[in-house]
Amino acid sequence: MPFRGYDELVETVGDWLARGDLSPQIKDFIWIAECDLQRQIRFRMLDKTFSGVSVAGQNYIDLPNDYAEGGFLNWTSNRSLPSIEVVSYDITAGHQRDASGDASVGTIHGDRLLIGRAPGEVEYDLFYKAGVEHLGGEIQTNHILQEYPDCLLFGALTVASPYLGADERIGTWANMYDNAKEETRMAEWRGRSGHGVLRMRSDVSHLR
Repeated sequence: MPFRGYDELVETVGDWLARGDLSPQIKDFIWIAECDLQRQIRFRMLDKTFSGVSVAGQNYIDLPNDYAEGGFLNWTSNRSLPSIEVVSYDITAGHQRDASGDASVGTIHGDRLLIGRAPGEVEYDLFYKAGVEHLGGEIQTNHILQEYPDCLLFGALTVASPYLGADERIGTWANMYDNAKEETRMAEWRGRSGHGVLRMRSDVSHLR
């Protein structure tokens, strides 16, 4: 049957497993599959924007609670300041040693974005990737379940493999999961790129 909600997904995974003794573990299988997908695929619908105001004399910005990775920061109330790209520690350290102007890079340290010299009280927009909003309880659906239900189904079935012993279905599910992830990765890339041709651009840096 079609599964567009979490409870239906749990039931469908149970039907495919055909192992009543594994019913208590199905929610764990789905959770782990969601974690795996978040690590491997850059879902465009997890792109978020957080607005705030920097604190004068403070060399960091507090990150939003759902921050997962990457991004950049634009100063919105002082357009003369350069945008800040999130990069690694070594790049940030080298830049802050050598630069005499305003910072253009920052690095993540715990739940903060270190930005070097604070520009004062300036409004900003932080563009970043949020973590997956896990299914369960009152959250009956999310972007992954709506757009890529096969990823969650085959992912959960693959995660269940240690409980299944020599079950011949495991290899089939694993292959279907790998194929679903690759097709999802390409679909998300097309969504970001507007179906354009993939090109190398020397004038555009990638998010580190």
